[in-house]
Amino acid sequence: MSITTFSHVRKTYKICNYLRANQFFHFPWKYEASKAVKHKDCDYYFHLTVSQELPDKKIEEASTFMGVDLGINFLVVASTTDKKCKFFAGREIKNKRNVYKNMRVRLQSKGTLLAKRMIKHLAGKEKRLMTDVNHCISKAIVKFAVENGVYVIGLRRLNRNKRLN
Repeated sequence: MSITTFSHVRKTYKICNYLRANQFFHFPWKYEASKAVKHKDCDYYFHLTVSQELPDKKIEEASTFMGVDLGINFLVVASTTDKKCKFFAGREIKNKRNVYKNMRVRLQSKGTLLAKRMIKHLAGKEKRLMTDVNHCISKAIVKFAVENGVYVIGLRRLNRNKRLN
């Protein structure tokens, strides 16, 4: 395989591939983006993104639906038309976010340069935590949907202020 390097010269590299990845090098997979990455072990890895077109199913043909409600104490509650439910607790995440909030308040009251740097550091750390949590939950929701043969996933946020009549 050859790739163009930063010096705009094409170089050939040997690829050590996993057997389970061979399926992605044939039709119907399309190459999207790629990146050469240096890992902590000082080895370089080539990350390749592939995609595949899947036919959309018509909503009229769907037989099983899943509703997903977002909240605070339970981050997500997913339930299917077959009366199967899955709860994703959010108490631990809520507690961690409160810890970050209290640290921000304490550091903002100091107002020193070091405190401002620490606030910026904590913001990045909290953002990465929430990105990871959201990613893991979304994967679990899709897995739950696949396991239960769900065709359509509906998403909404429940508000305490709005009441259903």
